[in-house]
Amino acid sequence: MRALFGGSALFAALLSTSARGADVTQPRPGLTLARTGSDALVVADLCAAGVSVRATSYDERKATPSQWAQKASVQAEAAVNADFFDFPGWTLVNGRARGAGVDWPADKMLFEKRGYWEFGPSRAGWQPATLDPPAAPVVTEIVGAHNVIIKDGKSQAPDFDGDSVILTAHRRTGIGVSADHRYLYLFVSNASLGGAAMASAMLARAADAGFPQLDLATNEDGGGSSQMFVADVGPIFETGRPVNNHLGVLAKGTGAATACPFPAPLGWLDSVSCESAVGWAQSPGVPAKALRGVLAFDGAVFAPDAKYVDFNADEAREDLCKALGSCEHGFRAPIPWGAFDGQPHAVHAYAFNAVEGGPNAELSGSPKTLAPCATPVPIGRKRRIVSEAVLKSWNFSTYSDVLHVTDAVLEALPDDADVTEAPHLVRVADVAGELMLIDRASRRLVPSSVVARNWHFEATPATITSPAELAAWPVGPTLRARPLLVQGSGPERYLVDDANVPPDVGSGGAGQGGSGHAGGAAGAGASGVVGTNACSCTLPGFSTRPSEGAWLAILGASFLLRKRGRPGRMRRASTRCSLRKAQTRVSSSASTLVDRVERRAFGWKH
Repeated sequence: MRALFGGSALFAALLSTSARGADVTQPRPGLTLARTGSDALVVADLCAAGVSVRATSYDERKATPSQWAQKASVQAEAAVNADFFDFPGWTLVNGRARGAGVDWPADKMLFEKRGYWEFGPSRAGWQPATLDPPAAPVVTEIVGAHNVIIKDGKSQAPDFDGDSVILTAHRRTGIGVSADHRYLYLFVSNASLGGAAMASAMLARAADAGFPQLDLATNEDGGGSSQMFVADVGPIFETGRPVNNHLGVLAKGTGAATACPFPAPLGWLDSVSCESAVGWAQSPGVPAKALRGVLAFDGAVFAPDAKYVDFNADEAREDLCKALGSCEHGFRAPIPWGAFDGQPHAVHAYAFNAVEGGPNAELSGSPKTLAPCATPVPIGRKRRIVSEAVLKSWNFSTYSDVLHVTDAVLEALPDDADVTEAPHLVRVADVAGELMLIDRASRRLVPSSVVARNWHFEATPATITSPAELAAWPVGPTLRARPLLVQGSGPERYLVDDANVPPDVGSGGAGQGGSGHAGGAAGAGASGVVGTNACSCTLPGFSTRPSEGAWLAILGASFLLRKRGRPGRMRRASTRCSLRKAQTRVSSSASTLVDRVERRAFGWKH
C-alpha cells in the first residue's frame, strides 16, 4: 500500500523565521534547524515522508560528520558525531555500535556498559545498558549513549549518572527524543558547557523550534569531536576532527518514514461497484482498533477534481479474524449519489492511522475504476431546501447526498412541505438509544446510530424531553436509512422524503431493508430509489462530510508515501446484491476531526 504524508512541517524548501533566541529554518522536508551563535539543534520528524535514521558502519568510521553524511553509502541530510572513541586511533567506540544493520566487530565496541540509542522499523529511542538490543532487521542502527542529562522532560542536574566529565565545561554533542518517540533531536554546542547548561540549552532550542519538549537526552562525545552537518547549510561548528561514530538523518521528502513509531495502516480496496466500495484496513500499532478512512473520487488526495467521502473500517469479516487477529476491520462504503452520472470514476481508498499524527496510507489495490452507474429513479415526495444556510445546518453533502436528475424526473415527484430550518432532535432521557427528529409537526424515529450518522446528526445536540412531552407529538414516518437529495437543471435542491403519515398507514411498502417508511412506492428501498443497474438492488445508507475543504485538512495532516500490504489479499469471497443486511459505518463529524488535526503538508512518491 502507498503510505502518504507523514506529519512534518511544511515541505517547502527553507522556511525561515526568527523564533525567540534562535534562527529557525527548515532546510529539508522533515528537518528543522534552530541555531544561535553558540549552539544548534536539528529536530527530525520521524513520521515525515522520506525520513529515516542511519548510524555508522565499521568501514565508514574516521570521518567528520559532513564527510560521513555525504558518503555515497550514507547520503544523510543531517548528522552529528556520536559515541566516544579511541582518539587518535580510530579503531573502536566505547559503547554499542551497529550501522546499516551490521554490528561492529565484537572487539571494537562495548568497552563501557552504558545505555544506547536504537533505531529500526517503527522504532526509535534510548535503552538502558541492562537490555540487549534485538538483532537486525528489528534494530538496524545503534550508537552508544553517555550521561542521561534530561529525563521525563527535566534536567537531571546536578545528579547526573556516569563520570564527572559531565560536570566540567566542554563543547558538547547531545541526542534526544520526544515522549512519543516521533521527534529526534541532534544538538551541538560551540561553547563550553557543563551538563546543567547543556540540558538547559537543548530544552531551550527545542522550544525555539516549536516542537514538543525533549523527554530524554544524553551526552555524547564532545570537545573537538562536537560537530554537525546539515544539507543546504553545510558544516556547523566543524573542527575538522575525524570521528569514529555518527548519527545521521535522511530526509528525502518522499518515501517511507521507517522509524516512525506509529506504523502506517495496512489494508486492501477489494472491489468497487455501483453498490459499494469494499475492503479492509488495520493499524499494526493498535491492531484491535477500528480505523477511519476516506474514499477519493476522480483523483488522489489534493487532485483538483477529487471529491471525498468517509467510512469506518469496523465491519466484522470472518476472513480477517485469523489473518489479522481480530475481525472488525472491514468496510462496505456505499457509493455517493453524485457518482450516479453514467460516467466511470477513479476511486482511491485511504486509511487514517489509529494514532493521531502517525502516517496514514493509501490501501493496496487502490485506485480502482467505478464502472458507469446509471441514475436511479427516486421514490417519494420532494421537499425544497429553502436556502444554503438550511442545507449547511443539516450537514448535507452536495456530492454524497445529492442525486442529479432530469427536470422531468424532478417534476414527477409530488411536492411536500419545505425544509425551512435545522434539524430538531429530541431524546427521552430514560429510553436508551431512542432518538427522534421533530419534523412537519410530528416525531420521526431515527432507528439506529448508523442512521443517525448517515444523516450527519453526530454534531447536532438532542433536547432531552419527557415521555409525556414526546407523546404530544403525533407519530410520523420513520427516517430513511440515508438522505437523498435531488437537483434538476436549476439551483434548487429537494429532500426526497416520505409522506407525513404514521409508519403503518402508508400506501406503499417501505421496501426490504427499510425503516417502516410511509408513503413510499412498493419495492422502493431504504434509500428511496429504484435501482436501474443490472443487479437491481437497493442501495444502502451512506454518509459523507459536507465539506471537501475539511477533508483536505484531515488528509494533509499526516500521510507519507509507500505501498504495503498483508500477506494475501484476503478478498471477500463475493459481493452479493443483498446489501440490505450490511450495516454501514461512518466516522465522527469532520468539524470534530479538523479540530484534532494539525494542518500540515506532505511529500509524494508514486
